Amino acid sequence: VTEGLFREADDKPVSLVCGFDGRLLPNAGEDISAFLERGRPSKVQRGIHWIMVRNTPETHDEPQGDRKLCMEQCETIKEDLIREWTNAGKKLPGKVIAEALKNILELSRKHRVETGGKWLLHVPTRHVDQVWGAIARSTVKGSLGHAAKVAPFERQDKDHLICVYSKAWWDEDDIMRVLRRLVELDVFTHAKLSSWKPDMYTHVGIYRERDVPPWEVVLYKRQGQEVLESAKRKCLADPGGKPASSCKPGSKRPKIVSIDSDDD
Repeated sequence: VTEGLFREADDKPVSLVCGFDGRLLPNAGEDISAFLERGRPSKVQRGIHWIMVRNTPETHDEPQGDRKLCMEQCETIKEDLIREWTNAGKKLPGKVIAEALKNILELSRKHRVETGGKWLLHVPTRHVDQVWGAIARSTVKGSLGHAAKVAPFERQDKDHLICVYSKAWWDEDDIMRVLRRLVELDVFTHAKLSSWKPDMYTHVGIYRERDVPPWEVVLYKRQGQEVLESAKRKCLADPGGKPASSCKPGSKRPKIVSIDSDDD
C-alpha cells in the first residue's frame, strides 16, 4: 500500500491510499461520482501512478498459456532486432522491423498473454477532470472498453495520459467501436489522440526512442484517422445535430499524433 497526495484548493496535501502497485481504484461499492471527486487527476500527484476504473474483474477470460515462455520469446525477438539494427549501422528496411513486431503480436495471441491494448489520449491539466470523468463513467457503464486509466498531475506544462483499453489486438471492430464511442463523448474537444498501442509492446519495453530502431508501435492509425474524419463529415452534413468535437466551429481538426517515449 502506498500513499499519494491530493492538492486541495488551498494546496494543503491530503493523503490518499492506493494499492501496492500505485493504482488508485474505486472502493468496493463506491459510487463513481464519489470516486471521481476524491481522485481528480488534476489534483492527485506524488505516490500514485495511475487512477483507474474497470467494469470487469481483473482476471482473464480464459486461461493464459506459458507467460514466462512467451515473454522470453518476445524479448529474444526484440534483442535480436536491436542487435541487427546496430550492426547494420542503425539502418534496416522498415519491413524487417514490421515483421519482428508482427511476430511479437502473434506470440501474444498464441500464448494468450497480454493480448489487449489501448487508445492513448493526451489531455492538458485544465481539461483532464472533464475528459476523464466522461471516460470513467462510460467505462463503468460498459459502453467503452473493459478498463481505463489516467496519469495524475505531474507539472502544469505536461499533459495527462489517458489509456482506454480493449481486450484483443486483432479485434478491429471492437477497437473502432471504442474510438467511435470516444468521439460520441466529445472528448476530442480537449484531447489529442495518439492511436492504439498493444499491451505486449509495453510489457516487452518497446517504445519510440532515439537509441533503438524506429518502432511503429501503434496499430490502426489509418483506421483511427478515418473514424475522426467520418465524424467530421457527418457533423458538417447535419449542422442541426449536436456537434462533435472534430467539427465545432473554430476548433482544430483532431489528428493522430506520434507516440512519445513516455507512453504506457
